[in-house]
Amino acid sequence: MSHLRFHIRFPEEKIRQPIIYQIGREYNVVTDVRRA
Repeated sequence: MSHLRFHIRFPEEKIRQPIIYQIGREYNVVTDVRRA
């Protein structure tokens, strides 16, 4: 199993939808949210 790590940063005023959740559902990705 391969792993890919990357950081995503969003300004608080730009967040209106659950983006991490939507990416996970659309691309079948398991996310591990740290330092949220």
